[in-house]
Amino acid sequence: MAAWRSTWWFPRAACFVRPRGSIAALTEPAAVVLHGLRRGNLVPGQRVLVIGAGTVGLLGVLAARALGAGEVWLAARHPHQRTLGERFGASQVLDEAEATPQALAARAKRQPADLVLETVGGKADTLRAAGAALAPGGSVSVLGVFLGSVQLDPYPLLLKEATLAWSNCYARSWSGSPRADFEDAVALVDGERELLAGLVTHSVSLGEVERAFEIASDKKAGAVKVSVLPFP
Repeated sequence: MAAWRSTWWFPRAACFVRPRGSIAALTEPAAVVLHGLRRGNLVPGQRVLVIGAGTVGLLGVLAARALGAGEVWLAARHPHQRTLGERFGASQVLDEAEATPQALAARAKRQPADLVLETVGGKADTLRAAGAALAPGGSVSVLGVFLGSVQLDPYPLLLKEATLAWSNCYARSWSGSPRADFEDAVALVDGERELLAGLVTHSVSLGEVERAFEIASDKKAGAVKVSVLPFP
């Protein structure tokens, strides 16, 4: 669990053996992504569009591949995000101009997405973009945390009989399976150690937590995952 202290106490049932090293910090967001893909009812072979290329979005590409997705597209803003997205297995990386609602609606006429994973939130116009990209009968899984009212064009979603699935963290079990999202996240992160090492771009000590937020907010400087370590 990500936290700004050295010790936590939890029930045994809520504990998992974490991956070794700094990539352990990626286990929690990986669990969030796996839960979001399952909330969107991902079926092997489907085309997935991931909107947003921060830690969660990039892990979304990797997790979608692990769950059997066919093509996985990524909408990214910065060059370092494009590079990591391609390394993580994105079939195509769309820039800002290609990821507007208008551009995605035009693309959807020939190549719609079966599942859209929204990872941006904030004040972004990403729900309209997700709906525009969607195939008839498709799903949008919302992982991003929005900070206010959102823009949503309901008529295209009605015509497509789309499903809008809100995803909150992760679950202990899923559809009767005894495996927790976190358990699968541990396996995913442990199995992709070398690849994921490039996602942790910065590490700072607990005493420098304010600096960590400054680094994380400057995406143009190449920050992706900034880890706060309990000890210097």
